[in-house]
Amino acid sequence: MRREDMTWQYGIKGNDKGRVRCNFCNKEMGGGVYHIKEHFAWVKGNVTGCKEVLLAVKQQMLKIITDGKRKKVQRERDMEEVRRGYKNPIDEDEDQEAEFEAQIE
Repeated sequence: MRREDMTWQYGIKGNDKGRVRCNFCNKEMGGGVYHIKEHFAWVKGNVTGCKEVLLAVKQQMLKIITDGKRKKVQRERDMEEVRRGYKNPIDEDEDQEAEFEAQIE
C-alpha cells in the first residue's frame, strides 16, 4: 500500500486525470503531484511558481524535490556499480573448478 503524499495537504486532485489544483492560489495544472511540488517550490521549467505559498511550504517542497533527485542519482550509481561488479555465476564455477584442478595436479 502506498503512503499518501503529504503534498495533498496543499493541493487537490482535479476533475481530469493528472490535473491538480493549488489550495493557495487556486491555479489548476497538469502533471500530477510532482508538478504541484514544483509549483510550491518555485522550480522553473514545467510550471509557474505560486505567489501565495507559505515560505515553510516552499522550503519543504524544495527539500522533497532535491532529496528525491539525490536518491535517484544514488540508486543509479548503485545499479552501475552492481552492473560493473557482476560476474556470471557459471563463469565463477568454471574458475573455481580450474583452480581446484590446478591444485590437485
